[in-house]
Amino acid sequence: MKEVVQFLLENPDLVEKVKNGTVTLIGVSKSEAEAIISVLHNKESLSGSSHYWR
Repeated sequence: MKEVVQFLLENPDLVEKVKNGTVTLIGVSKSEAEAIISVLHNKESLSGSSHYWR
């Protein structure tokens, strides 16, 4: 799982493709994939607004 998350962090364009269902994560269940996408999406949202808290 850690390797999958690391790979997606290094290839952010794939996150949207996984989210849209055009790419699947082999060896990862649908619920696990949804959780990964949710966390990565929230990470992007937080990083965009982090300047507020500086």
